[in-house]
Amino acid sequence: MNYYIKYYGCDMNRSDAERVSSILESLKYKKTSTMESADVIVVIACSVRQGAVDRVYGIFRKKKLKKNVIKILTGCVLKEDAQKQQKLFDIIIDITKIKSIPKLISIPPWRNKQKTIYNYKPENVNYLDIKPNHSNNFSALVPISNGCNQFCSYCAVPYTRGIEKNRSAYSILKEIKKLPKSVKQITLLGQTVNSYISPDNTSDIKDFGDLLEKVAILKPNIWINFLSPYPTKFDDELIKIIAKYDNISHHIHIPLQSGSDKILKMMNRKYSSSQFLDIVEKIYETIPDANITTDIIIGFPKETEYDFKETLNVLKKTKTTLVYSGLYSPRFETLAYKMYNDNVSQKTKRKRDEIMTKFIGKQSLMRNKKYQDKIVKVLITNKNKKGEYLGKMQTYETVKIFNGHDKYIGQFVNVLIDKCLEWGLEGLE
Repeated sequence: MNYYIKYYGCDMNRSDAERVSSILESLKYKKTSTMESADVIVVIACSVRQGAVDRVYGIFRKKKLKKNVIKILTGCVLKEDAQKQQKLFDIIIDITKIKSIPKLISIPPWRNKQKTIYNYKPENVNYLDIKPNHSNNFSALVPISNGCNQFCSYCAVPYTRGIEKNRSAYSILKEIKKLPKSVKQITLLGQTVNSYISPDNTSDIKDFGDLLEKVAILKPNIWINFLSPYPTKFDDELIKIIAKYDNISHHIHIPLQSGSDKILKMMNRKYSSSQFLDIVEKIYETIPDANITTDIIIGFPKETEYDFKETLNVLKKTKTTLVYSGLYSPRFETLAYKMYNDNVSQKTKRKRDEIMTKFIGKQSLMRNKKYQDKIVKVLITNKNKKGEYLGKMQTYETVKIFNGHDKYIGQFVNVLIDKCLEWGLEGLE
């Protein structure tokens, strides 16, 4: 019996896929690379962006699936999206209830009149205690919470994952202690990772700073990253902890979303552009080599050319080197969907995205030039179709290595940089 998993969206969904994989393998299912050979297909969807939702609708098109295949939908799924996709799937469950998968698939859907189960009411984070089946043996995703309390006006997460629930520090550290020796990098995950407060009354770990420091001490030879923090939760103590430990990455991804105070207010982001700049300035004061990356939503309702230029201005002042951009798309249930018309055309959104990409590319190149003719430490992650080896520096810059070996994948190597580009570096091991 075989299973196939497809996930969309962020690293949280990827981490959830690893736990679903573990459940199915405990039932003696074997992973397959094709839907056609699967007896169980699990789609971990993402309702955060319309594009990801659209891809689910066509996922089985032109696929010759097994006659009695069981198709399961879970992940970040809004109620309206799940209802529209009911005909495509036999079972629909919210991500916090994936422990029920063995029971649900024990009754084949063609024998079960109640084929689709839908009850999106995230309750707790107990499912995160499931031991994950890591997708690679050198990089581990470790969720520390689920859900979000920020209720940004555009965001679907509070309606798909519920309010924030923090995992116990004991459970997190237990998982980290049991990671394979081959793991070279750990990423702590949460929708607002730095709002973490430990629910353990007896633990000496009280907040995210305590947890991050504990992990850094526990795993001194492993790179420690985290995603995604909320700007106003970036206090002075957290910045000091990042600077204190060499194994905590100085790549800091801090979502801005917009540089316009008008748009930030409409988004229900709880800071102004000047407050954001103050936070980044404090980071640079304590961590001079910090690599700042961010998220931007382009074309939020009522975003003018002036608003967009304000965003570029903040990106310039923060020396941002990479932007994960998204063209605004209305999401059911969110406040923005109910209150604002999507009045910025797709053409304008795409044009602004192109302008911003070129702008950020120049800033990225300026930073990358400082590595010319220097030796940098790189974690080799994969080999592309051209036979070139790719890796990441601790500060997240991408490095292409031309004389690598397969045995280096998942290992640290020293690379002499001989070429600097907008979106990466090139060199020889």
